[in-house]
Amino acid sequence: MALKKIYLFVEGNDDALFFSTLIVPLLKNQYDDVEILQFAQMKKIRSIKFVESINMLGFDYLVFADMDEEATLAQKKRKLQMRFENVPFHKMIIVVAEIESWYIAGLKKEKAIEWKIEEIEQTELVTKEIFNQLYFKRFNSRLDFMQEILKEYDYELAKERNASFNYFFKTFIEKAAVKRE
Repeated sequence: MALKKIYLFVEGNDDALFFSTLIVPLLKNQYDDVEILQFAQMKKIRSIKFVESINMLGFDYLVFADMDEEATLAQKKRKLQMRFENVPFHKMIIVVAEIESWYIAGLKKEKAIEWKIEEIEQTELVTKEIFNQLYFKRFNSRLDFMQEILKEYDYELAKERNASFNYFFKTFIEKAAVKRE
């Protein structure tokens, strides 16, 4: 039986922490191996070569990127395509607005109350700057705050609070799990 492997291209450390803690364990039900690659500091040619190698080996991959300042998902995907060249749109997942919005989306209501953080029903507008204000003076560091959220992350709540997380989860976690059964 052939090795079933997926590569997750993520931008940076905060993304890698999120995916390694929450998403990799879920994907291990569908894949023999899951590898995270941070591409923000990677040269364009290296990104392209990675994708070519992955395709040649017959493995799967997804590219995750923050929406940032782009006006539409299509614009962001076109920008990503310039970096990766041969990656089709369906392999790209755009995080709206930034990975911090996915962290906050799964923050349990009880924890938000305990940490005196105002509840955010729709997290698509949460940016790094807003995220940093939420943990300020409550935690020793941004990393501590992220790790505490991840300890009790609520996937169902995250799907309700963030449309891009909901799309990713339903399309690549739930649907794939049903196919595998």
